Amino acid sequence: MNTTAIIFKKEPFNWFQALQTQEVRRAYLHQKTHTQKIRWSPGYYNLEERYQLSAQVLSELSGDWVTCACGNLCDAIPRRDDNAGWGRSGLKGEPVDFRLAHMGLQFSYQVRTEQYALAISTLREIEERAVEILEQMEGTLE
Repeated sequence: MNTTAIIFKKEPFNWFQALQTQEVRRAYLHQKTHTQKIRWSPGYYNLEERYQLSAQVLSELSGDWVTCACGNLCDAIPRRDDNAGWGRSGLKGEPVDFRLAHMGLQFSYQVRTEQYALAISTLREIEERAVEILEQMEGTLE
């Protein structure tokens, strides 16, 4: 079974690992920001720079239906192949299922606003919804 990312010839992305790593970095930097000695050390700025670079990459990945959390799901889940969306300009690869598409938009917003703990929770909900969709599809084939 392929993911949408593989179909579009992009590597699937491990969102859980990336978000957990970024959340740890954010918490560490927040804690160290309140310690003057650490704030002015070169190591602090190196970590801060890596955090910002990672935040930018995660934001870009989450904004693409192919590499976002929904894009890492099974390719059997119906998706849009045109630019028709839910009363707005849709994107190729957007899930047809309204709830799943909405969760994908929510996930992208949470990643872009660096709400990584919430994004992890939404990612779990996305996976649960994907299982529901696949079970419904399986039921219609019987």
